[in-house]
Amino acid sequence: MPLIAGNLPTFHNFIPYSGSSVTLNRGDFVIRENHVIFNVEDLISEYGSDEMSVLLKNENDFNILCSIYDVNNKNEVKKYLSSNNYLIKLLFDANYHINSIFGRNINKLLEVDVDPEEGFEELFIIIKSHYSASEGLKLMHRLEGEWLIDIMDEVQDKLNIIEEPL
Repeated sequence: MPLIAGNLPTFHNFIPYSGSSVTLNRGDFVIRENHVIFNVEDLISEYGSDEMSVLLKNENDFNILCSIYDVNNKNEVKKYLSSNNYLIKLLFDANYHINSIFGRNINKLLEVDVDPEEGFEELFIIIKSHYSASEGLKLMHRLEGEWLIDIMDEVQDKLNIIEEPL
C-alpha cells in the first residue's frame, strides 16, 4: 500500500512513499491509503524539531500507533503486534473509522487481554468517550455496520473494539 507525504491544505508536493526516508516539514501530514495517520505539527511539538525524516517500517509504525492510541503496556502490545503484524494496517484504518464516527473528542487505548488458562490473547481498542451509554452503543453499531463487518475475516479473532464512558 503506498504511503504519501505532503501538505494537505494545498494538496501540493505529494510524493509516493517508497520505503526511503521522506523529509517532512511543519504543516505536513502523512497519508496512508487516503487516511491521515498523523500531523507532523503534533510530532514537532512533541519532539521539538522543525524537520524530521520518517521511515515507516514496523518499528516506526508502532511509534506512530503510540501517538494515535494510548498504550499502557507498550512491550506487551508491541510483542502482540510483532506476532500479528497484519493488525498494524487495521489499527491505522480503525483510527480513521473511529474518528469519523465518534469524532476526535475521544481517547483510544490499545490493550492486550491475556487469558492464560484458555491460552488466548486478544488486542482491544478501547474507545473512551463522553457519550451516554445508549449513544455510545448506537455509534458502536454504526462502526460495526460501516467497517467492522467488512474486516471480520481479516481480524481472525485477534482484535476487538469496545466503547466505554470517560
